[in-house]
Amino acid sequence: MKNISLMLLLALSSSTWACDICGGVHANSSIGLFAANRFHTLGLSTQYRNYQSYDNEQLHSKEEFLLNSLQLRFQLSPKLQIYGQLPYQVGKQSLDGEVSTKYGLGDMQGLVNYILLQQKDSVGITQHFLSAAGGVKVPTGYFVSPSNLQQNMYPGTGSWDYSLLLNGYKRLSTLWGMQAELSQTLKGKNTYAFRYGASSQASTVLVYNYKVSSYRLLASAGIQIDYFAANHWDWETLSDESLHQGLLVQVKSSVNLLTYSWLYSLQAQLPVWQNINRGALNFGPQVQISIQYLIQQKKQS
Repeated sequence: MKNISLMLLLALSSSTWACDICGGVHANSSIGLFAANRFHTLGLSTQYRNYQSYDNEQLHSKEEFLLNSLQLRFQLSPKLQIYGQLPYQVGKQSLDGEVSTKYGLGDMQGLVNYILLQQKDSVGITQHFLSAAGGVKVPTGYFVSPSNLQQNMYPGTGSWDYSLLLNGYKRLSTLWGMQAELSQTLKGKNTYAFRYGASSQASTVLVYNYKVSSYRLLASAGIQIDYFAANHWDWETLSDESLHQGLLVQVKSSVNLLTYSWLYSLQAQLPVWQNINRGALNFGPQVQISIQYLIQQKKQS
């Protein structure tokens, strides 16, 4: 347990992709902070999110999504990590008293993370950490033309998307640390010449790390800001309601329990200010639970 607590001391269990503005597969990527360098992981996560759209300040529709994901992380070397995710999405829309459901495999995603800096103290606990990552989303999920009014209910977007991430951590004291992350995602066009707008994300959280018996408890709380650029369609001018452009500010928190072989996590995000489509689209709270199995590598010589 000592080795695990030293090497996974900073783990925030996050390997998250949310969804493109109100459905599909996501806008921004996040890997949280894994300082470990001798573990592979295999896990499952379930994420719930919901949206409400308005027409002339009257509720028009409500969308709810359940995103179940198989996640893995493979440590190629002490400085190089590979992340992968295969999602399965269930979406439900309530419109004019009618309920419709769409479900299926989403777009597979992969990410390569390189550790630029990792300074440890004399007992092996990380004091400073910095990594850079690049990711790609592959259009494996089913998608439809933007002329379909339920376009965002389908599990895929049909485009190749590319992400860049920068992740850093600083230990403040024995129990406290600070983590920050920046990401930028560029979206490609699908076969219908539709392109979701590029998106940016910045987040920072305060991390609390406490040993409970032979386990370790990690909790975090902070803020996340997302910006979504306007969507584009070569074949037709989009309405203001279809641009999905704007800013979203959320508070975020997580609780993570680390055992010898498992990592259990609960994460939540709550919007505190948003201006998507000039207020015509509102994000609701988001909750995610996950469990990851830790596979220890042999010590490197």
